[in-house]
Amino acid sequence: MSAPQTEVKARFAKFTATKEVAGWLFDFEVNGTKNTYASALFRFWDGFLSQKYATVSEWIADVKAQRRVKDDPVARTAWATDVKTFMKTHRGFGGRPMATASRELLSSSVKSFLRKWVDEELDYDFKIKYTVDEVREKRKQKAISVEEVRQLYQGSEEQP
Repeated sequence: MSAPQTEVKARFAKFTATKEVAGWLFDFEVNGTKNTYASALFRFWDGFLSQKYATVSEWIADVKAQRRVKDDPVARTAWATDVKTFMKTHRGFGGRPMATASRELLSSSVKSFLRKWVDEELDYDFKIKYTVDEVREKRKQKAISVEEVRQLYQGSEEQP
């Protein structure tokens, strides 16, 4: 394992061990969901929020303060602006922009975390849409044929 991967794993372990993240993850009953959400929230923390906040609890306190602002919708949703900024600037493998599924996962994990620690009613519509490239790629995908469905069905009947 390379040194950078070891460092990232150590940062991830430290992040998930914080009382706030551990407390949030404790509520998940399905390990796959828990691990996926933890990973998405960590990428946001590690790649963006950790440059703004010293601790996760400091971020939570700031979002709570934002939510108390009643007459300024921009200030009230500054946490969502941070998420959108990360979505637009974060690059994945090969320098590609964040895929739609990753943006949906990120928004869901952040909202889940903040609902636990800030406000159960917290919500924000990120208006996530597929990119032109993603739509073109989906159009290229071939639909499953009737014969393939029949074979799958027959194969499932043969299973005990």
